[in-house]
Amino acid sequence: MKIEILQVACLEFRAAQEFYELEQSGLGAGFENEIRQALLRIQQYPKVWSAERKEIRRCFIHKFPYKIIYSIQKGRDPGCPRTAEINTCGTSGEDQADQGRCR
Repeated sequence: MKIEILQVACLEFRAAQEFYELEQSGLGAGFENEIRQALLRIQQYPKVWSAERKEIRRCFIHKFPYKIIYSIQKGRDPGCPRTAEINTCGTSGEDQADQGRCR
């Protein structure tokens, strides 16, 4: 199952990771680990999390005030979620999808 991550989500992730690392050494790595674990949970169980709006779902991050907003795209592999944005409980973004990894 493939997860595509929007470029705007990658930028927000990197900014948050840097912020946490500046606040406390190792906290940025902890944030990254929590994001990776959440993405694995979404990949394994894409329909578990509740819908925020229509087909948009949300997965809250453990230990940090963030959530991953994603949708399961129709017309592709039916079980392949596409992340929309990593967010601080705000709105999801619309952008071109990056091919699965933040740069």
